[in-house]
Amino acid sequence: MSVPKYMLMVKVEPGDKSPIPFSQDAINSDSLVVLVDEVDNRLYLWMGRNRSLVDKRAAMRVAQSIMKGGFSYGKLHVGRSLKELIEIDESRLSEPDVKNSFEALNAVFKRRYVAKDKVLIEVATEAPSPGVEAPAPLVRKVVEEAVETMPAQPTKEVAPATAPSPEPVKRVEAKPAEVEPELVGRTKLGLLFTLLIEEFPELHVDRKMEEGVPVFEFESPEGLVAKVSIDGKDLVVSYGSKFAEKRDKVVSRLKEVIGKVLD
Repeated sequence: MSVPKYMLMVKVEPGDKSPIPFSQDAINSDSLVVLVDEVDNRLYLWMGRNRSLVDKRAAMRVAQSIMKGGFSYGKLHVGRSLKELIEIDESRLSEPDVKNSFEALNAVFKRRYVAKDKVLIEVATEAPSPGVEAPAPLVRKVVEEAVETMPAQPTKEVAPATAPSPEPVKRVEAKPAEVEPELVGRTKLGLLFTLLIEEFPELHVDRKMEEGVPVFEFESPEGLVAKVSIDGKDLVVSYGSKFAEKRDKVVSRLKEVIGKVLD
């Protein structure tokens, strides 16, 4: 017996959450789109590389809302039992996990389906058939009969084992653990984020790959604040053209905190 499952795509532009025609063409560098997939109980969120960090954060909030309650379309409520939100940022397609998620999204469009209209897609799946209980094996009865026919074996007395005398404990002097340089760099990055968020309450962070190196972009609604990468135990920071006064305050505070930690 087949059970209908549905799929649909929703545009999640700022201030607009509306269904769109089901087409792979909607997945492009300028779009923000979610695909509701009842077959695998997944919600795919596609974010094109040309969209700003602010737009992507707004799209993520809409996707999380659909994830919790599904999406109403006509008399249907599609995606009631979604279990996984898969975020695909086109600017991070060079990362293996994001690339695999993108391939999974493309595979959805290759399924055999029936278009109920331009938006709603139906995929027939087979309902699981009730299992048939297999008869219990007769192992227990055979074992019991075998045990009854075995001759009794004489018991042997076993002398109690003597516990070995404890060996003297050698004193080992602890050596200070060496801290990996990259761990120091990550700690500094966390401190920098904490200090920046005090100056920019609506700060957003985006992670990108540039020449194989992860780069963290800190952005406020007014524009780029800083771009940061980790080089061993050091941070490589390039700043936006704005916020010079706040930037100098944050850098000074960061050096002060790091100095106290190292002391």
